[in-house]
Amino acid sequence: MTVDFSAIPSALADALTISEFSAEILVSAFVVLLFVICTAIFTQEMIVLVIMAFLGITVSIALGWLDYFFLIFAALIVALLYSAKISALLSGG
Repeated sequence: MTVDFSAIPSALADALTISEFSAEILVSAFVVLLFVICTAIFTQEMIVLVIMAFLGITVSIALGWLDYFFLIFAALIVALLYSAKISALLSGG
């Protein structure tokens, strides 16, 4: 017996009567939250949680639930959030 993980969003879309794109986003959010919440139990370091969120997005991309654009978009958001800390670190202030 084999399990087709790529069919999960379409089955969810049929069950909830929503679009398949919305179901892909919903299932991917569950995967990312699963990674982040399980990690947050053990550590409170923000960079570790960000890395685990990227890992969850990568798993969703590998399963075919998300487009790679979401990983680039998340990376840009994190870069913008950390840009002040990085510039302060590089300037010595």
